[in-house]
Amino acid sequence: SEAVGGVIQILTRRAPKAGVSVHGRGSIGNLKSREAEATVSYAGGPVDVTASWNRRTTDGLDLPNSAYDVTNLAGGFHVNVMEDLRVGAIVRNDSATAGVPFSGSTPSPLRKTTVDTTTIAVPISLRLGAATTVEMQGIYAKDEPTFDDPEGSFGYTHSDSQARRAGGRFSLGHVAGAHRLSLGTDYERVTVTSRDSYGTNLDGESLHTFSVFAEDRISVLKDRLDVTAGVRWDDHSAFGSHVSPRLTAAYRASASWKLRASVGGAFRSPTTGELFFPFSGNPELKPETSVAYEAGVEWKVIPRLVVEMALFRNDIKELIQYDFVSNTNQNVGRARTQGLELVVRGELTDALFVRASATRLDAEDRATGEQLLRRPKNRASLTFGGRVLDTASFELTAMYVGSRRDVDAATFATVTNPSHVRFDLSVTGPRLFDVVAPYARAANLFDRDYQEVAGYPTPGRRVSFGLDVAF
Repeated sequence: SEAVGGVIQILTRRAPKAGVSVHGRGSIGNLKSREAEATVSYAGGPVDVTASWNRRTTDGLDLPNSAYDVTNLAGGFHVNVMEDLRVGAIVRNDSATAGVPFSGSTPSPLRKTTVDTTTIAVPISLRLGAATTVEMQGIYAKDEPTFDDPEGSFGYTHSDSQARRAGGRFSLGHVAGAHRLSLGTDYERVTVTSRDSYGTNLDGESLHTFSVFAEDRISVLKDRLDVTAGVRWDDHSAFGSHVSPRLTAAYRASASWKLRASVGGAFRSPTTGELFFPFSGNPELKPETSVAYEAGVEWKVIPRLVVEMALFRNDIKELIQYDFVSNTNQNVGRARTQGLELVVRGELTDALFVRASATRLDAEDRATGEQLLRRPKNRASLTFGGRVLDTASFELTAMYVGSRRDVDAATFATVTNPSHVRFDLSVTGPRLFDVVAPYARAANLFDRDYQEVAGYPTPGRRVSFGLDVAF
């Protein structure tokens, strides 16, 4: 579910080797930026344990009240209770504070937002013979965003929300000849309380979703053709039920050519933030639905050079985006995104590589005929990098973003945000005594003045220097 635009899966870092491993890095840079992280892990016998910490701070731009502070803590362990049974636990906390320098065009020197999120997951894996596996996971998450402005237009303004999310997942996998079968179910319940300067907006309001899914992946023609057929049924307490089918095929025509195609539907209910986030949330939102089509080809020109091309189209109903007139999230009745993506990746030598990509996108509000906000028609990137002296490395990236339709942050008038090119460079020195390596990074290397979102200038050149320690 929730795969209207794709899915990102985040996996907890595991111990890289047997015994104790330690990895840390820290850097300082301009704009009073500081970054540090540390990871300690242990793997031995049936147990592996990992704990990590990361902290980033900066003064942001040359504007008052533009600093931010982010801290991430994570830990987890996995235990092989028996030969066929593996149990684990994962805990993660993310907290951040950010200043908001402007309210429209008016400076807001004391306005700030905070976010604190804690997630706990308990995964269980059980093998029932050589061909059958059971996967289970329970999850609990707590989100607490706040907003403060002691000098707001209407006096002191404050809001805070508490969202609690609990649920679980069960899936059964079975291999039978050329078939890989999966069958499972999900359940999630979200409870939200929200208050602001004017009183209580939500008091323990809850939503829940129950889902069932099934999939069959078939490999035929001596594993040259893979066909996957699946279907998912979601039943939402506020938005009713929806069926999302999907069909994909990948065919290896030869050692050099691979063809692929897919078509599928998706259903995405509004997130708790879109529904209930202080001031911008809209409890009246409708869920997004879409039908997506894609066809692509991969060509291995030579062993070290691969070219990929894909055509895609997404027809979306009730697309959710922020509306500047009402200052809330709203639905776009019908939208369509379609285009072409080209990727080239290759190795110039044993030590040097290059990656390039370009996207042509047409993103249209079908109700008005206008382009959707902040979606450039053209985007491209080029990365060149490699190894030097075995352990040293470098990477230079150029990113081009074309002009796109946007909204002025102060007047709410429609504007065209101009195109820009940005260069980033990172260099890592040779590892000393197999333990310590110096590194340097430069973002926006040529100090380009641009805005990713109209009215919100991005930082100029950001340079940092640090040390990477591992043993």
